[in-house]
Amino acid sequence: MTKARSFKLFKFFRRNRPSPIQSLMDHTKDLMLCLQFNDPIDIHLRGAEIDEALRKAVVADISLTLARVLGFQNRDKIIGSSIMDLVEGTAPAWFVNFGSDVISTNFKNEERLISIPHPDGNSRFIRMYMQNIIEDDRLHMQWITMKNVNKEVYLERQAKKDEQTKIMSLDAASLYTFEASLSDGRLQIDTAGLNKAALNLTKDTIDKIDEFTKLILPGDLKQIIPNLTRYRSGKLDHLHLKFRLNGKHGGTRWIEVWGSPTERNETGGVVTTTGIYRDITDEVEFSQKLISTQKLESLGVLAGGIAHDFNNLLTTIIGYAELGQIPNQADKTPEELFERIRKSAFHAADLCSQLLAYAGVGSLKYEKVLLGDFLADNLDLLKVSASKRVNIQLKSDAQTWVWADASQLRQVIMNLVSNSSDALNNKSGELVIQVVKRNCDATTLLEFIGDDMLPGEYASLMVSDNGSGMDTDTLARMFDPFFTTKLVGRGLGMAVVVGVIRSHGGCLRVESAPDMGTSIEILFPVIPTPLPIDKTLKESTAPLTHRKVLVVDDEEDVCEIVTKMLRRLGVECVTASSGDQVMNLLADEIDSLSLILLDITMPEVDGITLAYKILDTYPNLPITLYSGYTDHAIPADMRDRVSFLKKPFSLGKLRDAVRDTSISP
Repeated sequence: MTKARSFKLFKFFRRNRPSPIQSLMDHTKDLMLCLQFNDPIDIHLRGAEIDEALRKAVVADISLTLARVLGFQNRDKIIGSSIMDLVEGTAPAWFVNFGSDVISTNFKNEERLISIPHPDGNSRFIRMYMQNIIEDDRLHMQWITMKNVNKEVYLERQAKKDEQTKIMSLDAASLYTFEASLSDGRLQIDTAGLNKAALNLTKDTIDKIDEFTKLILPGDLKQIIPNLTRYRSGKLDHLHLKFRLNGKHGGTRWIEVWGSPTERNETGGVVTTTGIYRDITDEVEFSQKLISTQKLESLGVLAGGIAHDFNNLLTTIIGYAELGQIPNQADKTPEELFERIRKSAFHAADLCSQLLAYAGVGSLKYEKVLLGDFLADNLDLLKVSASKRVNIQLKSDAQTWVWADASQLRQVIMNLVSNSSDALNNKSGELVIQVVKRNCDATTLLEFIGDDMLPGEYASLMVSDNGSGMDTDTLARMFDPFFTTKLVGRGLGMAVVVGVIRSHGGCLRVESAPDMGTSIEILFPVIPTPLPIDKTLKESTAPLTHRKVLVVDDEEDVCEIVTKMLRRLGVECVTASSGDQVMNLLADEIDSLSLILLDITMPEVDGITLAYKILDTYPNLPITLYSGYTDHAIPADMRDRVSFLKKPFSLGKLRDAVRDTSISP
C-alpha cells in the first residue's frame, strides 16, 4: 500500500464512516482510538524504532468518551490530528504512558490489563485490545479499545482470597446477585438485572432452577451443560458462563454469570453456590458491529485469496482450451478437454458467488450435495490451498448426501486445509480428509459446538494433520473473531467457519495437543432419502421447437453466446441492446414472441425499468430477467410477474428457463 493510497484510505474512512459506527463512537462507554499511519510502519522494527515510528500516527477516529477524558468536548477537534499533539497536551499520565504498552506488543493482535493509579489510593483496571491492520509486512492502521474491567478484576481477586465466602454485593448498578441450591433445585435470583419487558417476566424473583433454565435458548443450554456438570461435581473451582435468555415474544438478552461454591458435600461436589450476573447484550451487539467495521478490510483479504484461486482456474481453462486447438491429442479427447474447461468455469462462478455473498450483494444457494464426490471434484483446488510439501489424502467410505451451499462448503474445507498446512510449518506432513456416516447420541453431541443438535445419523467430515497442534489457551480462543496465531492475519477464519457450519444445521469439535497434531470433525445432517442424479448434458440439450425469444443485452459477447445456445436448443432468436430497440421490435414481433430474456444491468435504461415499461404495454408477455447478481434487485411488486436466471448458466439451466416460462407453441 503506497503513501498516496494510505492517505486516500484515511479520507475514505472519514467521509464514509457508516452512521451506526458514528453513533457507537458517540455513545459507547469504552475508550476507543483508531490510529492511521500515512507512512506505514515496518512490523519488524523493535524498541526505540517503534517509539519513533508511532509518533507519526494520525488519529483517524476516537470515541467521545475518550475525547472527554483527554479534555475535549467533541471528537472532531481531535480527528485528523497527530497523536503527539494529544500526548504533549493535557492528557492524563496513564494515557501518555500507554504507548509503552503498544510498543511492547511488537504489532501482535492481543489484549492486556493496565493498572491506573486513582486518587483514593486504589488502582483502576482497563483491558486494552489491540487490532493491527497489516499489509505487506507494514502496519497501516491500529484499532485500540480500552474497556473498564475494574469490576471483573475485583471479582476475580475477591474469589481468590476466599473461595468459600459468598461474593460480596458490589457497588455497581449492572451487577446483581443470585444464590442456588444444586441439591434440591432452589434458586433465589434478583430479576432487577434482567430486562423483564424483553423476556416477558412479571415476577420480581425466580425461585427454581428449572424455571430459570427454561428461559435459556436450547442451543446455549446444551453448550453450558458440560461446564455446569463439571462445576457441580467439583472439577471447576469457579463458574463463568455466557448465554442468551429467550422471551415469549422474541426478546433475547445476553447474560454473563460468575459463581463460587459456598457449600460442598463429602466428595467435593457443590451443594450451594452464590454469585453475580449482568446483562451484556449491549456489549455483544457492539462487538458484532465492530466486526462489521472490519468487513471492508477483510473483504480485501478474501478477494486476494479468491483472485489467487481464480488465476489457477483460469490457467486450467486457458491451458485446456489451447490443447483443444491442437489436432490429434493422444491423451485427451475433445470431450474430456471441454469437460475440464466447463468444471473449472463453474468453480470460478462459485468463487464469484462467494465474494458477492460476503459483500452483501449475493445470496446462498442450498442444494443436494454428495459429500464424497464433492470433495473428489474439489481435490485439485484443495491442493492449491496447501503447501506443496503436504500430502493430502481423501478417504470416503460412504456416499452421503447433505443439504449445503456448495460455495460456502468449499470455502470451509479450504480454510481447514489451509490451517492444517500452516500447522506443518513448511515441513513435509500428512493431511487426511475423511468422510463417514455415523450415528450420534445426545451424550456424543454435547462434545460438539452447535445449536439444537438432535440424536441421529450425521455425515462426519474430518480434517486431520500431524502438525504442531495447539495448547489449551489457543484452543479456548481459536473461534474468537480477531484471534490469530499468525504474525500477519486477522483471525476471522475459524469464526466464519463456525458461523457457516451452524447455518447448515451442523456442529463441530476440535481435538488438539502440542506436537500431536489437530483433528477437526464437522457433522452435517444427512438427507435420508435417495436423490436422483442431475440430468446429463445430452438430456439438457433436448430441442425446444416453435419458440421465439427476444434476447436483450448490451454486452455483445454475452448476447452472441446466449443466442447460439438458444439456437442449439431449436429456439428462434432476435436480439436488442437498448430499450428503444426493444420497444420498436415488440411493435413488430409481439404476436410471434414466446419470451424476453432481459439483462438487469444495462446503460441508459436498466433492465428493471425496461421490464416495467414492457409489462405496462404487454402484460401477458413472459419476461425472464438475468444477472450476475442475485434476484435481490427485483422489486417486490414485480417478483410475481417475472422470473429470474442467475449468470453464469449452463445450457441445461437455459433450456429449463425457456421451457418453464415461455409461451408454449
